[in-house]
Amino acid sequence: MQKSENTLHPYKTLIEDISGCTVVEEEGNTLLIQPPLSKAQNWGWGLAEWTVLELGNGDVCGFYWKIGGEGKNPLVCALHHDDWALVPWSSNLISFFELIVNNDEDSPFSSDFWFDKEELEDILSEYDIPTNKFKKSNQIKNLEDAMLIDSQSPICLKLRGDQYCQEKNMDLAKECYLKALSILPEYGDASFALGMLYRSQRKDNLAIPQFIDSFAAPLYFSKAKEKSLLLLSRYKDDGLYDTSDPVWKRRQSLKLDDGEKKPIFHKIINEIIEEYIQLKEFRRAIGLRLFLGAFACSDENLTHRYQLKDHQRLLEQNLEVCDMVKRLPLQQDQEN
Repeated sequence: MQKSENTLHPYKTLIEDISGCTVVEEEGNTLLIQPPLSKAQNWGWGLAEWTVLELGNGDVCGFYWKIGGEGKNPLVCALHHDDWALVPWSSNLISFFELIVNNDEDSPFSSDFWFDKEELEDILSEYDIPTNKFKKSNQIKNLEDAMLIDSQSPICLKLRGDQYCQEKNMDLAKECYLKALSILPEYGDASFALGMLYRSQRKDNLAIPQFIDSFAAPLYFSKAKEKSLLLLSRYKDDGLYDTSDPVWKRRQSLKLDDGEKKPIFHKIINEIIEEYIQLKEFRRAIGLRLFLGAFACSDENLTHRYQLKDHQRLLEQNLEVCDMVKRLPLQQDQEN
């Protein structure tokens, strides 16, 4: 949040109250929102859930720190727990408030951005923050309007890229996907979309790393893992990509199938994680560890059968090796 001192400081108490995070004043009159991430159910996710603006059915908003970006300010995301999905709505808190306040409830865009404007007004009034300071001259009726408020919104960039693809404007689509990934590198859905764009242009050498990133992303940012593996498996070893890449060289044996193949799958993923750590490909390593944990947590019997209840221990070890210990919960939460 790069705003002036007078603009930012009223938010310090608000941020700490709704998220449990610590807010530190830095040089240049800026505020830095820091972990710790104190919720055990989100161990290592990089998510600090809010106590306000709940979406119903257990779905909530929260701050999200990208992998390796724990020392920087977080994005604002919406957690849809039934779908194991995080929607990266905004690049910062103030832009998120502006998106809510200026959303036209009668526009097609409002069906996607359904946060309660009246609840936000009530929250802000408790901290003597006037809602009017977030109002713009025009209301948001489409993605272009939303991006005028937050040009760094990963979800808006990804959706705008999809629109450009439908319009056959591949250059602008590519720009949107690349910009989304520069802000949130583990955004697997954007990686897959970019990979498909390159594939349509027969640029397979560029598509392959995007499909690998899509597969190696955390589950909550990537819903095309199976499709990514399928596409990777169809490529032949003809010099298209680095044969030492851990996913690439195992692409034929990686299957997201149910049944007795799952123990083999978990074993292979653990091997891949260790190799990515050795290669210092930390984002892919941690993304896969988070994916494996989410994959396990979705089925208690599976967790018990393949001893994936050790996920927290393994993730802690990986985060320490990758110098991402800020992603871990508070010590007292680990002891509870």
